[in-house]
Amino acid sequence: MHAIIKSSELISAKRWDARFHILADKHKADTEALRAKMTTQEAREVANAIFDAIPLPHRQLIEPLVRTGQTRKPGSDALRGALHEYPHLSIVIFEAASGDIAQHLEAEARKAREAADAIEARLAKVSKAIGKRDEDDEGGKS
Repeated sequence: MHAIIKSSELISAKRWDARFHILADKHKADTEALRAKMTTQEAREVANAIFDAIPLPHRQLIEPLVRTGQTRKPGSDALRGALHEYPHLSIVIFEAASGDIAQHLEAEARKAREAADAIEARLAKVSKAIGKRDEDDEGGKS
């Protein structure tokens, strides 16, 4: 992917990393629309609530917003710092991925339901076994 980033954009954003500018440009219209309707504080509250509710792979969608010179993946604190600095853009990025996020959460919920059902079935067998043993114990006492 090739992108043209104007030097004025680099200077105004005080960011020299292309990944940031590509992502910001991709969501520019929606970010500006959201900024017109939501204060920075409101956006931070919403962005934090979303961040807390979504799984780690989707939190990393905002990785290009992190100010870092490191080559390793940023941690949760660095991601939260980017979210604080760019709350409107973060919300728009999460919203653009909402379908993927919902599918991921639904799959996790199915897995949790299947695990709960399996545990419940095993515990029912245990209860039945205990019930038989209790009946045997009671029968032996008479």
